[in-house]
Amino acid sequence: MIRIHLLLGLCFFLHVLQADTKIIAFIDCPSQTLKQAALSLLNAAEAELYETNAEELLALTVGDGVTLDQSDYFIFHVLRWKDLESGKSEQAIDKQNWYVFHKGKWSQEDFTTRKRLMGTKKLWMVYIHLNRDSLFQYQAEYKVEVASKTPAYLNNLFQVAGLFQPTSLDKSNQKSSRDFWGAKSIPVDYRPSDITVTPTITFSNDSLCSALKPSVAKGLKSEKFDNEGKYFLDFSIGVPLRKVSELSLSETGNTVTAKKVDTTRAFALLNLFYPAVDIKSRNFGLIPHLVTGVGIGSKPFQNIFLGAGWGPYFANFYAGILWKTQRLPDGTKCGVNSASSSNGQSNNKTCAQFTFGLNLPVGGVIESLKKTKAGK
Repeated sequence: MIRIHLLLGLCFFLHVLQADTKIIAFIDCPSQTLKQAALSLLNAAEAELYETNAEELLALTVGDGVTLDQSDYFIFHVLRWKDLESGKSEQAIDKQNWYVFHKGKWSQEDFTTRKRLMGTKKLWMVYIHLNRDSLFQYQAEYKVEVASKTPAYLNNLFQVAGLFQPTSLDKSNQKSSRDFWGAKSIPVDYRPSDITVTPTITFSNDSLCSALKPSVAKGLKSEKFDNEGKYFLDFSIGVPLRKVSELSLSETGNTVTAKKVDTTRAFALLNLFYPAVDIKSRNFGLIPHLVTGVGIGSKPFQNIFLGAGWGPYFANFYAGILWKTQRLPDGTKCGVNSASSSNGQSNNKTCAQFTFGLNLPVGGVIESLKKTKAGK
């Protein structure tokens, strides 16, 4: 009955948080030439930008006369055109890369592969097009689609519920006439949200883009970004451990997991963090956090846990006190073998005991359960 009420209430809440989508188009005819000082910060041959050069590049482009907010996020699309072939008026795409930059603590992984925006209210779309021939004219459009989504911790709660069973700048004005840039500030109305940027380049007969051709550049790649901030809470699954041999080391992700997940012994856990953390991060959390929860089963409140968690946010260890309620013979003390003190009558008795185990993300536990069932 508890499970049914929880699922119904959660489904209603998630229905209220139904997704909304907003599309903003950034249309530009590339005309702002890239300064030589800015071009030197790029690996132009590979259309690459390094995280250590991003802030200086912004100062030479977007930040030249514009005040950049410390909380802003910047999406870069760096594209290089192939050399114009003889007799043709249109160039083909050679290479392209996407990056995300944020001032402050930001790693190379954040910059290149994670595609994360930490719940930002505003972002900048910045494009850099390299090696464009003077005879090649086109209109660049970047369609930014912002789609709201359910917070990650609520998704985790929904899955948990389903487990219950019964440097100095060179301000040189020298510019490169083959390399261009453009940028636009874009408000983000929905948080959390998925942000998809889709570029389109339409060929033109003139530099003002007043005479567009029906043909477009091929090979452009769209990119999706996860705009989700930090949270003070999350939901997970606790798997008790009795010995080290119950642990398994994943060779692919260098992570520790449980070899087997038994839902009759597992807990549905609430994790409370301070300060707020990125619950999708694989970084190690140095600050222990509060963990509490109940057993997964038909009578969850007969197993109540309170303790602490420590380690990477996506999977860490927990330890604390378990208040376990079970039927014991009258007169039996906690910690005493019930068989040796049986007198024919029994009552519910709550005993406290120490327990520890792995605090695992919900998705990983469900996948483990699916594999277990498939192997039977």
